[in-house]
Amino acid sequence: MTSAVIQFIGSIRLAVPLLVVIGSILIGATFYEADVGSSVVQQEIYKSPWFGALMFCLATNLSISTLLRYPWKGARKVGFAIAHWGLVIIIAGSAAV
Repeated sequence: MTSAVIQFIGSIRLAVPLLVVIGSILIGATFYEADVGSSVVQQEIYKSPWFGALMFCLATNLSISTLLRYPWKGARKVGFAIAHWGLVIIIAGSAAV
């Protein structure tokens, strides 16, 4: 049971809907920002708890996806790991700022 849950959390079946939702929110936020200004959008969307939770879910998905493919032997798997850990670091950095 736990293994199936962890497999799902690290799967592309979760990553794609998360990315679609986040992308849709960002597109909407861009148009909303044109109407109300950057400071309003920062507070209402980008710094909101629910958007932070979505980004945390994406970072968790990327982390588990990378860990499930350990050991990273070969250039393709090493590149996969570096790309995914890089995205996790970018998400963590944006959360810290």
